[in-house]
Amino acid sequence: MKKTVYISFLFTLLATSFFAQTPTLVQDLYAGNADGFDQWNHKAVKMGNDFFIAANNGTQGLEPYVIKNGSLLLLNDIAAGSESSNPKEFVVFNDKVYFVSVNSEYGASIWSTDGTTAGTSLAIDLPGNDMFVSPKGLTVAKNGALYFSFDGSLYKSAGSTATTAVVPGTPTVDFVEDYASTGLNYTTYGNGVAFLSENGQTLSLWAAEDNIVQLGTITSTSFFYDYFGLSQVAGGLVFAARSSFDTAFTGLYNYDPVNGSLAKISVNGVSDAVITRTMPLNDQRIIVLEAIAGFVSVDGTGTNDQLISSNQPNFLVQNEGLYYTLVGGHLVFLESEPGFDQRILSTDGFSNGTTLIAQPNNTFVSNFINYNEYAVWASGTSNGFTPEIWYAHPASGTAEVYYTFQQNSTNLESVLPIGVQDGKLYYMSNLDSEVGRELYYIPFNLSAVSEPSDASTFTIYNAGREVHIMSTASSEPITVAVYDQTGRLLQQQDLFTNTSFQIEQAVGIFFVQVTGKRQKTVGKVFID
Repeated sequence: MKKTVYISFLFTLLATSFFAQTPTLVQDLYAGNADGFDQWNHKAVKMGNDFFIAANNGTQGLEPYVIKNGSLLLLNDIAAGSESSNPKEFVVFNDKVYFVSVNSEYGASIWSTDGTTAGTSLAIDLPGNDMFVSPKGLTVAKNGALYFSFDGSLYKSAGSTATTAVVPGTPTVDFVEDYASTGLNYTTYGNGVAFLSENGQTLSLWAAEDNIVQLGTITSTSFFYDYFGLSQVAGGLVFAARSSFDTAFTGLYNYDPVNGSLAKISVNGVSDAVITRTMPLNDQRIIVLEAIAGFVSVDGTGTNDQLISSNQPNFLVQNEGLYYTLVGGHLVFLESEPGFDQRILSTDGFSNGTTLIAQPNNTFVSNFINYNEYAVWASGTSNGFTPEIWYAHPASGTAEVYYTFQQNSTNLESVLPIGVQDGKLYYMSNLDSEVGRELYYIPFNLSAVSEPSDASTFTIYNAGREVHIMSTASSEPITVAVYDQTGRLLQQQDLFTNTSFQIEQAVGIFFVQVTGKRQKTVGKVFID
C-alpha cells in the first residue's frame, strides 16, 4: 500500500510564507533551449565558499566554472574555441581545486584553480599528450600526496609536473572514475592508498606510499569477474568480487594486516555472499548490498555484521549506483522497496542506529548532497511527477519537504541539487523546456524550520478501515503495531505521523500502539 505523508499545519504555514518563492535562474548560460549543464557530469566540489563545476556556454564547450557570490564564472577555456575540455574529478588539494581536463596541446592532464581566471592553469603535464588516455581517481592521502592512475601506472604527486612520478613497483593498474557506482577499486589506506589490479585470472591487492607492496592475491577459474568496493575498515581492508561462472570466487574479502592474510568472509551468515553495491561509511565500517540479506554493515571481521535493512532496491541498471551522502557520522541513502515506493534511511552502521526518515510520495529521487547537519535531495524528478526538495536531519531522524515546484518533470533528472552557498540552495534543472538544463537557486534557511517538539502528542482514530495517526508536531518516523483483544500482534510497520494506513483484519476491536522517538501511545479502534 502506498503511504501518504502529510506535512504538519505549522510547516504548511512556513511553506506558504517563507518558502513559497519562485526559483531564480542564475543565468541562461547556453542561450535558448540547449543545456548549459550536463546531467552526467554534475558533481561539484566546494572549496571555501565557492563551488567548482563543469558547464557549457554554447560557444566554448564544457569547461570549468565557479559559482562565486551568486554568479557563474568561466575559469578557463582550456580546450580553445567550441571544443570541450570535459573537466571532471574535482578534488581539493594544496588549497586549490585540482581536476582532469583535455585539450589538443596537453592531451588529458591535471589542472588546478584557486577560483580565479588568472589562477587556473595546467598543474601536471602527463606524458604522451594523449586525449583518450586519462588520469583517474584523484585521491588525497594522509601523507599529503595526490595519487592517481594514468596509462596503467600509479602516480604520486605534490601538485606539479616536477613533483609527479610513477610509484616504483607499480603493476598494471586502472582506477575506475569517480562517478563509478557499484564501488571503487581504490581507497586511502594507512598514509597512502590501496588498490586492486587484475592479471588474467588473478586479482591482486596492493598498498602504496613511496613504494608498492603486494598484500595478497585471489584466483578465479574464469576470466570474467568483477571487483569493487575497496574500503578501509576496522578489520583491515575489504572488497567485493563476483563471477557468474565461479561461485567459489564470489564473495566479500578481507585483508587482515595483523596476520597478513587475505580471505573470504561471510556476510550476515552468507558464506558466498553476492555483493552488488557498496557504500563507504567511515574507517570502521562499510555498507554492502547483499543479494539475499539486503543492506548489511560490516567491519571486516565477519563476526560483527549488522543487518540494517532486508529490502532490495528495484530496477537497478547495470553499474547504476545507490544514492547516498554522509552527514555527521550518518549515512543517508535511498533504500527503495518492492514496487515504486521509495524510502530514505539513515544509519550509523548499527541496526539500532538505523532509522526510516522519509518516504516521498513522488518516486525518482535525485542525487544527495550534504549541508552542515542536513542531507538534501529532490524527489519526483522524472516521468511527470511534481518535484520536491527534501531535507533530513539524521541526528534527530527527521525529514521534511522544503519546497514543491509548480511544474511537472517532463525529462529525466529534472532537479539535481549542487550545494548551499550564502543561504541559497543551488541546483540544475530542465523544468523549463524553453531554457534547457541551467543553474537555479531557491532561498535555503533551515533555521526557519520547526523541529518536532518534545511535547508532541499522537492522536489515533479511524474512519472505516483507514486508521489515522496524527501529531501536533512535524512529521516524524514511528512504528505502528496492531493487536487484537487477546493481545496477539496482527501487523506491524514503519510509518510517519500524520499518516493513514489500513487494518488488514475483517471486523472487530483492535488496539493500535504507536511508538515514536519521544513517546508511546495506545489507542482503540473499531472496524465494523
